[in-house]
Amino acid sequence: MLQHNYRLIDQPTNTDIDHTKTHLNYSLTPHHDNLSHANKEDRAAMAAQEKAYYNQRLSECYHLDRADIKTWAGCIVTAPKEIANDKDKQDQFFRAVADFLMDRYGEKNTISITVHYDEMRQKQIINTDGEQIAEFTLGEPHLHFCWIPVV
Repeated sequence: MLQHNYRLIDQPTNTDIDHTKTHLNYSLTPHHDNLSHANKEDRAAMAAQEKAYYNQRLSECYHLDRADIKTWAGCIVTAPKEIANDKDKQDQFFRAVADFLMDRYGEKNTISITVHYDEMRQKQIINTDGEQIAEFTLGEPHLHFCWIPVV
């Protein structure tokens, strides 16, 4: 998940990623240095910090030693269409979502919060006569929130 969030996969299967827009992505993770997403080295450093934090936090939590235990949970929250053309409002929305989810699941259990602005593509619907009858965008800006599910 961290490799996807920080665009570290060399040949991703997700064809909606526009790597020319990856620099627009950002992290809201509270426990690491929020470095630029513009270069792969900084993104790799953030992912490594989050992986180290995950391992450290997991070692603090009592859990059974079972092969089927779930130690990572995640969700995706998409920006509402009402604020689709206002990046400032989207950023405010994502910060509010991050605060809400950290409050719900615990800031110390939060592993990664990443906002993606680089997964969009235009989709066209063509009728049988070859005429375009509709066009829409897939992949609105969204936030990945990952945490350790601790009770």
